[in-house]
Amino acid sequence: MLRRALLLLVVIFIISSISSGATDLRSAQELKSIQTMISVNGHSWTADHTSVSDLPLAEKQHRLGLIWQPPTDFRLPVVDMTATVASAWDWRNTKGNTKGTNWVTPIKDQGGCGSCVGFATVAMIESAVEISRGNPKPIPDLSEADLFFGGGASCNGWQFERALSRALSAGIADEACWPYDGDGPCRDRASRVTKITSWKTITNPKDWIATNGPIMTGMEVNSDFFCYTDGVYTYDYGDFVGNHAICVIGYDDTQNCWICKNSWGTGWGEDGFFKIAYGECGMGTEFPFYAVQMSSNPPTPPAPTGYGVIVLKKAGPVNLKVQTLKNAHIRELDITNPATRQITKVTSSVAGRNFNLGTFKAGDSLVFKIITDSGTFSSARSSNAGNVNHMYLLPLGANKWQMRWAVSGSQFLDMVCTVTSG
Repeated sequence: MLRRALLLLVVIFIISSISSGATDLRSAQELKSIQTMISVNGHSWTADHTSVSDLPLAEKQHRLGLIWQPPTDFRLPVVDMTATVASAWDWRNTKGNTKGTNWVTPIKDQGGCGSCVGFATVAMIESAVEISRGNPKPIPDLSEADLFFGGGASCNGWQFERALSRALSAGIADEACWPYDGDGPCRDRASRVTKITSWKTITNPKDWIATNGPIMTGMEVNSDFFCYTDGVYTYDYGDFVGNHAICVIGYDDTQNCWICKNSWGTGWGEDGFFKIAYGECGMGTEFPFYAVQMSSNPPTPPAPTGYGVIVLKKAGPVNLKVQTLKNAHIRELDITNPATRQITKVTSSVAGRNFNLGTFKAGDSLVFKIITDSGTFSSARSSNAGNVNHMYLLPLGANKWQMRWAVSGSQFLDMVCTVTSG
C-alpha cells in the first residue's frame, strides 16, 4: 500500500510539473508574440512578465470587473480633446518638477475579485478630498469594501452608476472601518463616512482634470495589457479579456496619452500606474468619463491609522509600552518616522518595558515594521506585496493607540504594544 501511495504521489507531482511547465511555456510564447507585434507596429511600450501576466485566463478576468450594459439607444457624447488649461498635467506632480505636490493616493490591489469599479471610484474620490480641502495630508484611505460590498456588489463586477450613487447617498467609510479583507463595517460607520456632493459624465476631460482633479472611465482589456511595464500602451496583440475601470490622473499632449492609476498593485506597470494612447481601448469613445464634486471644505476622513500608521494629533513626547511580544515567528518590531529615521527596535527580550520615542510635531507619523520568519511587513499596508495587513491599530482615546498582530482580519494578543502621545 505504501509503495502504491508513493507511486501515486510521484505521478501527481509529474502531472503537476508538466501542467506548470506548459503554462510557463504558453506565457513565454505569448510574451514573445506581444513583443514582436509591438516592434512590427512601430510602437514603443515595453511588455514583460508582471505580477499578473502569467495568471490563468480565469484569474485575469477576476482582475477586471466593469459591467457595462448601456441602453440600446445610448449615444456617447462627442468628447472635446482640446486642452486649454495646460498641454500636460499629472496630479502626482502638479508643479512639473521633482518637488511637485502629489495629490494621488498610493496604489492598491483589488486581488482576485472583480472590484475594479470600487477601486477606481475610491481613487478618484480620495484625490477629490485632498484637492477640495487644499491639502494632500493626511492622506485619505477610504474603504473599497465599504463602497463595493456595502453597495451590494459581488466579485462578479459592478456598474459605474451604482458605485457613484452609493458614494453620493451613503458615502464611503475609511479603510479601518471596513478593511478590504474584513467581514463588515464598524459600529460607528455613520460618523466616519465621506460623501460626494454630485457626479456626472463630462465631455471636456483634459480641462476638467487640470482644473478639478482626476476622473474615472472604463477600458477594454486585451491580453497584452497584463504584460505592460512602461511606455505609452497601445493594443498590439491578443484576445479581448473583459472591461476594466480605471482612474485617469493626468494627460500629456506631447506623448498623446492619458496617465492612469490601476488597481493591480505595484508589481504591474509603472509601479501600478500606466500611460495609454488617446483613443485606445474605448476610453472616451465607448466608455464615458465620470467626475465627482465635493464640498468646498469636505470633512477630513479619519487618518489612516486603522492598519498601523499613527498620525500624531498634537505635538509633544511619544511613549511606547511593549506589553507582549511572544509570537515565535516575530523576530523584531521596528518603529520609524518616515521623515527622519528608525526610532527604536524591539525584540521579545524587552517585553514589558517602556520607551521614549522622542518629541514630534502634530501631523508627524509613526510607521511600524514587523520582521518575521516569512518576511517583513510594514504597517503602511500599501507598501506590502499584495496589500496584506498584519497589524491592527485600536484607538484607545484621542492620543493613545494599541497595536496588535493580525492575520486575515483576526487580531491576536501575542504582539501588543501601546503608544501614547502628548
